[in-house]
Amino acid sequence: MKNLLKRIIEETDKGKDLILMSVVSSSGSTPREAGSRMLLFDDGTIYGTIGGGSVEYNSIKYGKTFLKDKESGTHSFMLTQNEVEDIGMVCGGTVVINFYYIGHKNLELIDGFKSAYTWANNNENFIIVESPNKGISFIEGDEVKGSLPEDLTKKIKEALKERSKSKIIIDYEESKFFVEEIKRKIRVILFGAGHVSQALAPILSYLDFNVLVCDDREEFITKERFPSASERILIDFSKVSDYIDIGANDYLCVLTRGHKYDEVIQAQALKTKAPYIGVIGSRRKKKSVDMRLKERGFSDKDIERIVSPIGIDIACETPREIGISIAAQLIDLRLKSAN
Repeated sequence: MKNLLKRIIEETDKGKDLILMSVVSSSGSTPREAGSRMLLFDDGTIYGTIGGGSVEYNSIKYGKTFLKDKESGTHSFMLTQNEVEDIGMVCGGTVVINFYYIGHKNLELIDGFKSAYTWANNNENFIIVESPNKGISFIEGDEVKGSLPEDLTKKIKEALKERSKSKIIIDYEESKFFVEEIKRKIRVILFGAGHVSQALAPILSYLDFNVLVCDDREEFITKERFPSASERILIDFSKVSDYIDIGANDYLCVLTRGHKYDEVIQAQALKTKAPYIGVIGSRRKKKSVDMRLKERGFSDKDIERIVSPIGIDIACETPREIGISIAAQLIDLRLKSAN
């Protein structure tokens, strides 16, 4: 989302108009879910994707018309079995896409996008509200950017909380509003700045995780080694809480250079509410460390929280391959926790 907002701001600052396409609902098996977005520029180029294939192809054609007419609107696409075979997708169903005309002279709307980009850049939660005939608005706490009535704003917040979903559709005064809560990025804390962490950090950053790397060796946590990490911290592994406040939304990857450090960090991690504690190493190593953790007073139930060996079970040897297996496991966990 942050990169898409940034691109909207860059293009409108250049005096260009564009179309924002948003998947607002889908049924059956479709290539992209609600919340997928794509930009269409006046030269016909795009940024992002709403699934590829015939849906995206035809959406671009509709988008060009909306851009030419400087209008917004909605269109539904149906994927029949024949169309599915033609485009090479094992899917079918209905996709509803909203098309929003974003004119560079619409300063109120552009200001809303700029505020949303600031919130995203600061890793803050915010809400985007879309309706083809009512426009796009943004909510962050008590701040509203756009023309949302106070009672609708209240209704949106209550609905998100009650339904425990990040994407919903609200009916209000004969209009439908697609609402998505953009939640702050999940932070992944990498303990250890060796080869696996160096391979894993850019993959996680690309996947929109917030990456923190920590080590007790200053020369290992440089910006040159970890340019994509949001934070690099020199710590004492035996006193993690003195440096990092680990919360219920943090994923922990223990990738240090030795069993001694791994055990010390695991003992501290088990006292936090972190939903994921992954530890690199063999099953033999895990058995040895588990025994020592029990000697520290941890129960079998406590130790079951630890995922070791870390990552999904694929044949991998190199740091990059191991990094991909870990990233895949974290993607799966993130998606499951969001649904």
